[in-house]
Amino acid sequence: MQRHKIFKITALCFLYIVSFGTLVMVLWNWLMPTLFGLQTIHFAQALGLFALSRMLTGGFRFMSFGSSSNGGDSHHHWADKREMFENWKNKTAEEREKMKNDWKNNWRDRCRDRRPIGFHRSEPPQKDDEEPPPPPNKPSDFI
Repeated sequence: MQRHKIFKITALCFLYIVSFGTLVMVLWNWLMPTLFGLQTIHFAQALGLFALSRMLTGGFRFMSFGSSSNGGDSHHHWADKREMFENWKNKTAEEREKMKNDWKNNWRDRCRDRRPIGFHRSEPPQKDDEEPPPPPNKPSDFI
């Protein structure tokens, strides 16, 4: 059983390397010489380019076949969602409404100050105990 699993993982890794190396080589040889006048590359150079791009843009995450944020272990991701759903199911209507309002308020508070002023965001309100800043001094001959 263990040998079968090791063979399967090795075959998948080999298939991954060959397919993406070929894809990089074909795309490079199709686009780069035409667009930028660069030379064509061979398979080993394509593998090196692929490895370099993976290192520069996030590294190698082995066994990341799932689409979750914890490195591909999608089983735990769904387990968390299932647990959250069960928790939601066991709440009363008042608790659910309170939870929804808390989520909305937390989201608004988190996102409110990230927008630049002028994009549906006004100047921050002045506190009552603070004096407004004095206007800038303008020269008398300012038009």
